[in-house]
Amino acid sequence: MLEKYLEGIYYNHPLMKKDIIKHRQYQIALAEKGLEESTLIVLPTGLGKTVIALFVIAETLLKKKGKILFLAPTKPLVNQHYEFLSSVLKAEIGLITGSISTKKRSTELSNCEVICATPQTFSGLSKEELGAFDLIIFDEAHKAAGAYAYVDIAKKTICKTLGLTASPGNEKSKIKAVMDNLRFTNIELKRKTDADIAPYTNPVNVQWIKVELPEQYKLIQSSLDSYAKEVIHHIQRYGFALRSQCTQSEILMLQRKVSQIEKKESKDYQAMMYISALLKTNHASLMLETQGVQALEEYFHKLKEDITKSAGMMQKDERIQKAIYLTEGFNLANINHPKLQKLIEIVLFELNRDPKQKIIVFNHYRDSVKHLESILQKNPLLSVKRFVGQANKEDDKGLNQKEQKEIIDDFKDGKYNVLLATSVAEEGLDLPAVDTIVFYEPVPSEIRMIQRRGRTGRFKSGKVYILITKDTKDEIFYWSSLKKEKKMETTIDRLSKKESVNDKINGIVKPKEVKQTTLLTTIDSKKKLKPTVIIDHRERNAQALSFFNKEEVDLEFETLDIGDYLVGQEAIIERKKSDDFLNSILDNRLFTQASKLIAYEKPIIIVEGILDYESRNINKNAVLGSILSLSTDFKIPIFFIKTPKEVAEFITLVAKREQTKKENELHLRKVKKGVEDHILQRSILEGLPFVGPTLAKRLLEKYKSVKRVFNASEDSLQNIDKLGEKKAKKIYDIINKEYENTNQ
Repeated sequence: MLEKYLEGIYYNHPLMKKDIIKHRQYQIALAEKGLEESTLIVLPTGLGKTVIALFVIAETLLKKKGKILFLAPTKPLVNQHYEFLSSVLKAEIGLITGSISTKKRSTELSNCEVICATPQTFSGLSKEELGAFDLIIFDEAHKAAGAYAYVDIAKKTICKTLGLTASPGNEKSKIKAVMDNLRFTNIELKRKTDADIAPYTNPVNVQWIKVELPEQYKLIQSSLDSYAKEVIHHIQRYGFALRSQCTQSEILMLQRKVSQIEKKESKDYQAMMYISALLKTNHASLMLETQGVQALEEYFHKLKEDITKSAGMMQKDERIQKAIYLTEGFNLANINHPKLQKLIEIVLFELNRDPKQKIIVFNHYRDSVKHLESILQKNPLLSVKRFVGQANKEDDKGLNQKEQKEIIDDFKDGKYNVLLATSVAEEGLDLPAVDTIVFYEPVPSEIRMIQRRGRTGRFKSGKVYILITKDTKDEIFYWSSLKKEKKMETTIDRLSKKESVNDKINGIVKPKEVKQTTLLTTIDSKKKLKPTVIIDHRERNAQALSFFNKEEVDLEFETLDIGDYLVGQEAIIERKKSDDFLNSILDNRLFTQASKLIAYEKPIIIVEGILDYESRNINKNAVLGSILSLSTDFKIPIFFIKTPKEVAEFITLVAKREQTKKENELHLRKVKKGVEDHILQRSILEGLPFVGPTLAKRLLEKYKSVKRVFNASEDSLQNIDKLGEKKAKKIYDIINKEYENTNQ
C-alpha cells in the first residue's frame, strides 16, 4: 500500500516534501498496520516513531481529506512534533497548548488539517467537537491510565486511533487497560534485535559499577532497621498482616486497605499512624543507601517540620534521634556516598577519552541533583548544568519551558558537556545524541529504565553506567526493572502474536500441512494426537516434570501470566508445595492468586505434599477456613496430592479430559468446509468480541438461535453468566454498528 511511494532511497508521498525521509521498511510496515486498524506501536527510542505517525497522517489526509489530532504529554514534545511535521508535510499544521489564546485556538481548529496539541487543551471538548477528527495519535500512549486526559478524549471519540510508546509497562492488565482506554484493537512490538530493526541500531555497552556502603552509614542503617522492625510489630499487633521483610508496594497496599475501612476503630487509626511512620523510615533508609548522608540530613530537616502524628512519634524515639545526630556528624565530616567519587571518575574518564562527547547523569531526586551540581562544578574540566522540572521548591527554583529549551540548545551546541537531570529528561524532550548515560541509582520502573537508556546509542555506539550500592535497595530496583522489561516484551508478544496458547493446546494445524475435508474429520484426527500441557518457565525445576510420560502428553514451556500448567482452553492449574501453600495463607498471596485464577472457566489448585500446620504453629481453623473460602467463594477445587509422580499423572489426566472429550472446545472458526449446523452456529458467534466456545454455547442455549442472539437487548446480554456489562455493551455495539469500509 505505502511502498508505491518509494523513489530510490527516499519515501516521497504526494503530501510530503521530496527527498527528505529515507526508506526504512519497518516504518512502512508499522504504518500500514496503523492504517488497517487502531494500533499501539511499541518501538525502541530513537527509531522514528514520529516518522511512522507522519506516514499514517499523510495517507489518511490523502484518502479522507479530514482532520487529524496529534497529542503529546508536554509542550516541548508538542512543539517538536509541530516543527517536524511543518518541515515535511504538505498540509496546514496547527499548534495548540495551554499558552495559546482561545481566539488563536479557534483559528487553528478551523484552518488546519493537522493539530499538534497537549491533551489537557482538548479534554474539555464535547463529543461533537472531537467528532471532527478522523484520526487521533497518542504519543507516549502508556500514560493513558486513571484520570489522565488521554482517557477522557478517547472516550468521547469513535475515530481511528494510533498509539506510540517505547514502553507500555509490564503488567498484562495495565497494557490491556491502555489498549481499552485508547480503543486499540492491535499491538505491534519491535525490538532492537529484530532483523529489520538491527541495521538501524547501535550497540549500547552497559556497565554496573558496584560500591560498598560505608561502615559509618551502616551505624545509621542499624538504628533505622531496628525502629522499622518495631513499627512492623505494632502494625501486626493491631491485627494487620505484614511481613517482616515487606516491600514498599506491600506497605502502600496495606495503607490503602486500612484507609478504606468505613467504620474505623481506635486500633485502625493507630495502625495508620504506624504505617505512615514505616513509610517515612523506609524513605530515610532509601536516601541513605542510594544518595548519602547529605540527602538524608535534608530529609530529616523536613521531618522536623512535619506536623503529623507519625513524624512526631518518630522523632521521640531514641533510635531515630541517634540516626539524626550520626547523619549530621558524618555529613559535617564530609563522609560522602562512594557513588559520588565513582561518578567523578566516570565523567572524567569519558571526557578524557573524547572531550567532545555529551554526558547525561540521571538522578531521581532534585535535592541530590543540586548537590551533585555544586560538587562537579568545582572541577575546571567539567561544564555542568542542572536540568529539572518546572515546579518551584524551597531553595530550589524550577525551570520554565523557555529555560529548559535554552539549556537543551546550549547542551547541543557544546556549552555544557554534562547534564545533571531528573526524570524530566527521560521522555519527550528533543535532547541531542548523547554518548554516555550515568544512572546515579537504578529505577524499579522498566518504563523509566528503557527511556533513560534510550537517550544513548541513537547515531553511534553508546555507554550506560549504572551505580549500585551492594546489598541495598539499589540491587533490588535494578533486577526488578530488568525482570519487568523482560515481562513486558513477553506480555506484548502474547497479546499480539497470531497463534495463541489455546491454538497450541488444541493442536490446530495450518491448512497447508493437512488436507482438510470436513471439520469432523479434523476433530477425529486431533483426538488421536497427544494432549499438550503448557508449563510456566518457573516450573522447570519442579520434580513432577521428570514423571510425565512423553508418550502420553506433549510438554511446552511458555511464560504464563496466571497459573503454572495450562491444560485446556479454559483450564488452568496452580501447583503449590505444602509449605508454600501455608505461607501464601499467612502473607495473603493465596487469595490474590485465586482472584486471578478465576479468569479461567476451570481453575484448579494442587497442593503437593502433606500439610504440617501444627509444627509450623499455624492455627488449624485458619487453614481450613482458607480452603473453604477457595472452594465456596472462588469456586476453585483443591486437590491434595502426596507425591510429584501423582501430580504429573493428575495433570496428564486433566489435559486428556479437557482436550479429547466429545465436545472438544476448539476455536471452530479456523475450519471452513462442510460442517454440522450446530458447529456453524457456534462458529458464527465466536466471531464476536470476547466470545469463545463456551460463551457461544451459552448464548445458543439461552436464545436458541443465532438470529435471537443478534436481536437480544444489551440488558438481556448482561444476564448471561460470565458476560457482564462491559462485554455485553461491546457485543451489542458491534452487532448494531453500521458498516464502515475504512480501506476504500
